[in-house]
Amino acid sequence: MKGGYKYNKNWRLKHPEKRNDQKDVYFSKTTYTGSFNRRNPIRQEEDILILEHSIPDTELHKIIGRSVRAIQVRRHRLKYDLAKGSMVVNNLVNGN
Repeated sequence: MKGGYKYNKNWRLKHPEKRNDQKDVYFSKTTYTGSFNRRNPIRQEEDILILEHSIPDTELHKIIGRSVRAIQVRRHRLKYDLAKGSMVVNNLVNGN
């Protein structure tokens, strides 16, 4: 039976160019191609959509114009702040 971790690891070592091609295809599908949003802070409506997680990140990134990675990082930060008891995130979650 071909498969399993050991087989996949050996395949990746023997075919690094194919692995990189696969990564490039994935990133081209999930990366926002517009301008960077460094000066465009995330709005409260976007935070609500990110926290709800009702649709997959690959669809959400097309709606709000952010990369999938940016959405994942933002969700992690919001959940971390929520666990620490941040008033801003608590108000966001409670709808105040």
